[in-house]
Amino acid sequence: MLRPFYKHQRLMLNQAMPMQNPALLVDMRLGKTVVTIRTLKLRSVKKVLVIAPLDVVGVWKRELEKEGVTDVVALIGTKAKRIKMLEKKASWWLINYRGYMSIHKDMHIKFDAVVLDEAVKIKTPTASITKLLLKSFRSVPYKMILSGLLNPENDLELWCPFAFLDGSAFGCKSYWSFRNRYFEHTNYDWEPKPGTRIHIAKYLKQHAVIMTRKDADADCKKAFNIRYAYMESACKKIYDKVISGFCLPGRETANALTRRHWLLQLANG
Repeated sequence: MLRPFYKHQRLMLNQAMPMQNPALLVDMRLGKTVVTIRTLKLRSVKKVLVIAPLDVVGVWKRELEKEGVTDVVALIGTKAKRIKMLEKKASWWLINYRGYMSIHKDMHIKFDAVVLDEAVKIKTPTASITKLLLKSFRSVPYKMILSGLLNPENDLELWCPFAFLDGSAFGCKSYWSFRNRYFEHTNYDWEPKPGTRIHIAKYLKQHAVIMTRKDADADCKKAFNIRYAYMESACKKIYDKVISGFCLPGRETANALTRRHWLLQLANG
């Protein structure tokens, strides 16, 4: 039995369904994950790939289970382990951004839909992950991007996530044409030309579902979420040695900042 939808979630679903490739730009804890799952189930997609930050992969698995979806594979672990897991059969596949970069050449599954969670990960046009994702799924019928409410340092950061959806965005086929058309270079930075923000607002209204906690009539208390951390057993043993002895295999340090740097590297795989 499916969980009941809140009024604001029904509104999100009704807005997303007419869009071919919608963006859900929604405040934290308003349920954009479950709305995404329902949207794709209503479209009867057979195979879905979700690319998300590593600590959110577990959240997706839990939400899918609550929606009655059990044929889910979370591609977590070493590169060899992930590649081996590709032999499994499933409808939903979950992977983190770095994980996708490491095994994308081995993924020969034909996906009907691809979802980018925390799509601001591909805001930079010159980043390797951005280039890869912009060209990897051009023939996929359905695509969605998820994010909290956008608050970019520069409006230029909007082009790449939306170009993932449709191959172009804001009437421009490349980031560079977008920049040249709507921005001008002043004082060592790119500033919007007159009318640019009006054009961007109109585009977002047509291609995105935007909702704040106030729009949803949700209370404004602090919102908490469960995130999941994954660490291979071999990595965990090294991590424990660094904690207790300030040493990596073949390396030692007496500097607390160096140890902290090592721990951060290990925690990120």
